[in-house]
Parts: sequence; structure tokens; C-alpha cells
Amino acid sequence: AHPRLIPDLGGDERYPNNPPGTVKRKTRKIASIKRSAEVAIIFDGVIDPTTSGAWNATVCAFWLDNGGMARAPYLVDDFAATPLFNSSQPISMAPTTTDLTFRTYNTDSSVNAGNIRFRHNKDTSANALMLDGHVEGFKFNKLNRKADITRKNIYVTP
Repeated sequence: AHPRLIPDLGGDERYPNNPPGTVKRKTRKIASIKRSAEVAIIFDGVIDPTTSGAWNATVCAFWLDNGGMARAPYLVDDFAATPLFNSSQPISMAPTTTDLTFRTYNTDSSVNAGNIRFRHNKDTSANALMLDGHVEGFKFNKLNRKADITRKNIYVTP
């Protein structure tokens, strides 16, 4: 699920620059969100094989756009605060690790947890439920490791 719209309620809200531990995240009413036909709320997630032989799925996409909930503009469409960001840019699909030997983009692995998983059509397509209720398909390019899901599909009005 989208980490700003259906968040982990135990997490700290960093927008607008709240110190850690001062404000907890809250859910949002769908009616309060603008551009409902453009914003994805639910999508395929990564399945993480744990060391105990079990499998775990991350419910909240905490690593969406390279951990965007923890850095400005905090998955909100306040692009004026971050001039290098704009709504037409594709989101980052990078896994959670900085170790380049484990750069496993778009895989079911612990280093890709918290991301969107493009598991259909030979790992190149993902379906997403948009806020207005329709389902939209997004594509992932294995060669350049980019998806056609953009920041306008993820970043929401604060």
C-alpha cells in the first residue's frame, strides 16, 4: 500500500520537518486527496524470503521512490520545496541496499522490500489500484531499470 495514504501508524511523520518521535503518521480520507485518477494506492509488493524458510510480504511500501517518506518532499507534491523533483519524473526503483553487488532491482528479495514489484509479463508489468477505483497497468524496463510510474502517481497533496 501507499506509505503516505495507508501508512505504518507506528512510524514518525517527517513532513513538514517534524523531529523524529514528535508526530506519528495518520491515515488520510480519500476525499481529501486531489488528482484521485492519477494516484496509485495499492499495488503488487515484494515478497521477502526470510532466513527461517518462510516468506514475508511488506504491507507498506516504505522504500517507494528510494525511501521518499524519509526525505524532502516526503512523498507530497510540494515540488517547489525540492526544485530537482517534478511530477513527470519516474520514481526510483532502486533496492534498499547501497552494495552494488546486490543491486537486485524488481526481485522478490529482502534488499528490495518496500518497493513495487513488477511481476507480470516476465517481470515487466504491475497493476495498481488508483484512488478513483480504476486499475492501471505500469511497465518496468529491465535494461535501464526504470518504470513508467511517475511522481505524479505517487506524490500527494499534504
